[in-house]
Amino acid sequence: MTVNADELRNHRRAAIPLLIQYRFSPFENYRTDYSADISAGGLFLSADDAPTNVATILLRFLPRDGSRVIHAQGEIVRRSPEGLAVRFIHIDEQDQSYVDALVSHELD
Repeated sequence: MTVNADELRNHRRAAIPLLIQYRFSPFENYRTDYSADISAGGLFLSADDAPTNVATILLRFLPRDGSRVIHAQGEIVRRSPEGLAVRFIHIDEQDQSYVDALVSHELD
């Protein structure tokens, strides 16, 4: 029996493209790329120039409605030629609630 990758996920993903600013260290400038999808637990970042020797990433993004800037720290859980799979490891409770509502399409 073959298991679909979606069946292994802990969180439902939504194909919501977001402009993401990110950096791998507090001492470097932010880079900018797009997310391919987002879930309550993380996102997939279309970043093709990520260093291979880092495990964490600092993220900030502005949802389409422009109501707030979401800040999060993530762990890179998978790398591919298309980008990085990032799991949120630190996100403010209000920001998490906002992401949850965004993914469940309560916000448009």
